[in-house]
Amino acid sequence: MTNITTCAAVADCDLSQGQPVELVMKEGLLCATAVMWTGAMRIAMSDAKKGEDIGIFNVEGLVELQTGKTTVLKVPAIQEGGSRHVDLAKLKKELGKAKLVGAIVIEALSVLHRAGVEPQCFYGVTEAAIEAVHTGLSFLVVCTDNCVPSLIRRLEE
Repeated sequence: MTNITTCAAVADCDLSQGQPVELVMKEGLLCATAVMWTGAMRIAMSDAKKGEDIGIFNVEGLVELQTGKTTVLKVPAIQEGGSRHVDLAKLKKELGKAKLVGAIVIEALSVLHRAGVEPQCFYGVTEAAIEAVHTGLSFLVVCTDNCVPSLIRRLEE
């Protein structure tokens, strides 16, 4: 962030009005913490309990961001047998590594259900994946072959 006078964050601990704070990204959320890492001072606009939203002013400089990773798992389209032709053990192994999962198309949703997983996203999956990686979160997308080119194109943009 540069040249932003105020912003909203989640209080990472109890904070007091006027208290110097540091802004950090934690699990995809902008958090205000009393622990100072960079020495760049921002100021809490009000009191806030841990987990509450809080306004921060005197914001200048950069917040360190890690980029997340998008993993794409292809499943057969219904014309090729759909979810019935997926190695569930292999799928479950990959799903075990993921916190955020999205399904594009019915075949993907069906195979996730067969694996005992409810995706966080079924609509707007591409946009959700883009937002996740921009905030440092990784995202696993399950889709058919015909969805991959447009998904990759949007992710690269």
